[in-house]
Amino acid sequence: PPFVDRIGRWPQEPTAADETWITARVRAERPLASVRLAYRIDESGADESVVEMADDGAHRDGVAGDGVWGAAVPAQAHNTIVLFRVVAEDETGAGVTTPLETDPTGFHGFYVNDNQPESPLPVYTLLWNHRTAIAPRTMRSRLASCAVYVNAAFAYRGDLYFNIGLRRRGG
Repeated sequence: PPFVDRIGRWPQEPTAADETWITARVRAERPLASVRLAYRIDESGADESVVEMADDGAHRDGVAGDGVWGAAVPAQAHNTIVLFRVVAEDETGAGVTTPLETDPTGFHGFYVNDNQPESPLPVYTLLWNHRTAIAPRTMRSRLASCAVYVNAAFAYRGDLYFNIGLRRRGG
């Protein structure tokens, strides 16, 4: 089957005004039949959109025929999580999806954020029920026990770390 690595994104930290380009290097012993980008918006379980990736030099993929494939995700609203996978198949039908099925996150991802402060310090964004305004006391009560994990994500420099467990520790 094909081998997919070097997943890239441009711009690195997308805003609502940016179309976001995803690239991946794909290698195979046999000619490739297709390379596709499957993405969905937020973790809501919405249907995936699938677009063909191209290695033609016109999809922010470098030089045509160099093994780097690219496709665009349309601009998304501020505070949007975008989850995606790259699917490659060769002419025999052998295929691979990245991340692999054994990866607990199940997706690569990025976070669209218009609030990007200029700071020499790293800025992390914790995303927990991020579409609904929640008072801090309510958040604390949901984390009442250190034995209970709440599903969350966090973003750093546009990269999304999806499907992490968040729990209360300490007093």
